[in-house]
Amino acid sequence: SPEITAERIKEKRKDIPELIIEGFADSLYGDKKEPKEIRLTHVKRLAKTIKLNGMEKIVFAIVNEYINIILKQDTEDAPFTLIGLEQKGNVEFGFEANGKNHQIKLYGIIDRVDLKNGGYRIVDYKTGGDKLKYSSIEECFDTDCGNINKALIQTLFYTHVYEQISKNENVEPNLYVVKTMSKDGIHFTGKGGLLRNEFLASEKQAFLNALRTKLKELFDYSIPFRASQNSGNYVYSIYTTLFGR
Repeated sequence: SPEITAERIKEKRKDIPELIIEGFADSLYGDKKEPKEIRLTHVKRLAKTIKLNGMEKIVFAIVNEYINIILKQDTEDAPFTLIGLEQKGNVEFGFEANGKNHQIKLYGIIDRVDLKNGGYRIVDYKTGGDKLKYSSIEECFDTDCGNINKALIQTLFYTHVYEQISKNENVEPNLYVVKTMSKDGIHFTGKGGLLRNEFLASEKQAFLNALRTKLKELFDYSIPFRASQNSGNYVYSIYTTLFGR
């Protein structure tokens, strides 16, 4: 059943250590092309033979702690209905550039979609240092800005994709930053307060407008590609050598 209650979460908590080991075994097991049921049998068999070394025990403890932080939040939010996990979305998006109308595909894999009190929620999981606060949508699309909230853009992107798929305009983005969610919560915060309800609706439109403006710039024949003036924006880019940095 997709209905998640506090009682079900409490009941399943005892299985977490075993499931972590099975996840480890799944990453070790080589044959990715086996039928799902056969592979699962082999993975469970392998899991029973695994003896964690020192570093693996540390990783196990971290994963276990992350899971418990997420389940604490889910217990507080329960009951809710799980709609999908790792849900793929692929929708068309129109914009204007060079005096012509263009269509591209927006594609994403959404960590989780659930339904609570009649409202759909996008849940994106983060284990890094992502922040819930942001100044403005426009700032997040400024190539040279040193304060771009990438998690916000990604989550609003997923929200738009799912709204097009589900034909529902009231989808809410939530961010589970595992390291800080117990203290900071799960909702983005802008100048208009928590990113919910009327403020969320206006920011969704601002996001779509900013996305179209950025795409127009990218596809404009007269505007050459250039690197951001803020090197922190591309420190992990695989294309760094193309612009001599």
